[in-house]
Amino acid sequence: MGVFKRLAFALTFWFAVLSSSMAGIFAQDRWVQFSDTSLTFLVGTNFELTGKRVDTLSLEHVSGWTWGDLFLFLDVTNFHDNPKSGGSWYGEFSPRFSLSKLGGLELGKNGFVKDILVSTTFERGKNGIEALLLGGGR
Repeated sequence: MGVFKRLAFALTFWFAVLSSSMAGIFAQDRWVQFSDTSLTFLVGTNFELTGKRVDTLSLEHVSGWTWGDLFLFLDVTNFHDNPKSGGSWYGEFSPRFSLSKLGGLELGKNGFVKDILVSTTFERGKNGIEALLLGGGR
């Protein structure tokens, strides 16, 4: 079994286990306001740059917490026509921290600024691709 198939199997297995067991835990958790996770398998053909057949397995998660929110994803790609590459992966982990939720601030319910968010993203991919991004939002 190739690396892509082993990883796809492992992700599918853990997604099934976590989604069934975590649903009950998150429903009772006072820290989590909402949560959604998806696993998608995409197959494409006749790409100009990457080859005739490409498979991508994507895991995505979004959740709202009492401290802010979180989005993350992981893409695992298999290039069937490129034996040198074999495959690739890339993911992002993006928590945002709400200053009004963390600090108990009330910033005007009808005003232009209702909250101030500290946005962060950590990106990581195959072959050492890595970045840390920091920013703000309202």
